[in-house]
Amino acid sequence: MMRSMKHIFIALFLVMVAACATSEQKPETAPNPAAGPATQPDFRSSMQRLSQALTELLPKTIAEHGMESNADREVVRKNVDELSKLVHTIDGRTAVPSQDPSLKMVSREFSADLAEVKTMIDENRWSAAKVRLNHLTQYCIACHTMGPAASSQYTLNFYPDVPNLSHFERARYKTAIRQFESAIKEYETALNDKEWAKTHPEEWENGLLSLLTLVTHVRKDANLALEMISSFRDRGSMPAYLTSASLIWRQQAKAWDREKKASASLANVEEWIAMATKMKSPKYANTFLWVRSSARLHEMLAMGELKGADEAKALYDQGVVGAELKKINYFVFPEQSFKLCADKAGATPLARKCQQALKDYQSRSLDQ
Repeated sequence: MMRSMKHIFIALFLVMVAACATSEQKPETAPNPAAGPATQPDFRSSMQRLSQALTELLPKTIAEHGMESNADREVVRKNVDELSKLVHTIDGRTAVPSQDPSLKMVSREFSADLAEVKTMIDENRWSAAKVRLNHLTQYCIACHTMGPAASSQYTLNFYPDVPNLSHFERARYKTAIRQFESAIKEYETALNDKEWAKTHPEEWENGLLSLLTLVTHVRKDANLALEMISSFRDRGSMPAYLTSASLIWRQQAKAWDREKKASASLANVEEWIAMATKMKSPKYANTFLWVRSSARLHEMLAMGELKGADEAKALYDQGVVGAELKKINYFVFPEQSFKLCADKAGATPLARKCQQALKDYQSRSLDQ
């Protein structure tokens, strides 16, 4: 999916500002003596330092001629070095606000990719570094929308002024700084614009799927999903090829509204997955079920609701769902889920199933 350079670091805020100060400016929690030695970094303060580094880095990266002058490059070099040191706070040396085992694996892979960017900079391969930084946004979005930690606990209160952004770009930016309510409004404004929809069909489609993810993962609001889907269709901004799918989404959102008083079990999620798998047309008809399955699986894993074989089964399901969402450019990492499933399942048929699923996914990825 093509993105303008303005997007390169907009979403890079996502994983690393996950524990910045809240909008209420809550004081940092006093160190817990039981948590370990004093050298263990405090998660919130580490994330604050990460966000400060990004605050300096973002304007240089999104500028049309950013990273071309020596002054800009020194700023970029300094802050990439800082990110490389601080990103390890999620690698197991400090507590994070999620028990989802895939989070630490994604963080380690992010750290490895960031190390490659650092090498490119050290070798003065600035164009290659800029392109590679664009790919790092996938890690950020994946971690950003995981489970209940995505809902409201941490919000970035300070951020640089980024002028001349469209509503769509502002929506991505505000998602990056965890201003979810504002991001939803920006997405709605962009997607209700019929003229913009005609001239930016790819961005419109991606915006709708991003908004659907926010409403489902973060807000968990079936009524808002219903209103949103109806609004775009009634105002005429929704492309014709999505109209049929939107009617099915409405039915699924109504079903969700009826069910939402009780938390869905793993068995319920597997029913949604089975329904989505059978639903082949129209295009995107099963997207709402995939996103909803993803949201609940992330929540169960993040809250530590599942243990033993059930946790391994959920990780397999998360890999299956992730592979499907990958088709719509939703930023997930199915490989990590399949690997973790195989590790946790031990010498069982489920472990072999996860190993085979990983091989199949990697083979498909090579063919694409």
